[in-house]
Amino acid sequence: MAVSPGEEDVLRDLRARSYAEGGIFWVSDDELAVFDPDVAQQINTANFSDLVLPDKLGDLVRGRTGKPFHWQEVRAVWIAQMRRLSDAEGLAQLAARMSSLLDERLDRPLDLVWAAQEVSAQALVPVVVAGLSADDTVRVLRDQTQKIRHLLVTVFSERSGADPAPRFFPLAWRKRG
Repeated sequence: MAVSPGEEDVLRDLRARSYAEGGIFWVSDDELAVFDPDVAQQINTANFSDLVLPDKLGDLVRGRTGKPFHWQEVRAVWIAQMRRLSDAEGLAQLAARMSSLLDERLDRPLDLVWAAQEVSAQALVPVVVAGLSADDTVRVLRDQTQKIRHLLVTVFSERSGADPAPRFFPLAWRKRG
């Protein structure tokens, strides 16, 4: 992996401190570096053990509260799903989706950064939100594309100092009745 000279210095310093201080040390007043996997797991467990997810935005807008939903429930389901998706069949399906998306972009000029983003992100949509109808999948992909376009434009303009291209502000509305 290629890193810049400045990054090499930071990595070297972190490794040296980790070795000298037993894998756990304060980087600053509010940043703790943990390079011990057992301790990292304990910290993660402590951080998320009693986390209750907030109510859905729709419920908040309507002044309703939902049933408490604990992070452990989400994590347990997600871990089981990740095991299925990272087996040979799941990876083959992901590769097939990515290959299909690449094939759709053949024989035409394109922005490589944008194409890589589209292929990787769109191929993962069925992993993250399986079972959507075709219309709902299109909505998710459209929303995702607008948000990523906004993010890329913002990052580019901040890094280059150039005036940003028009930004997209995704709005959702529904006809009553």
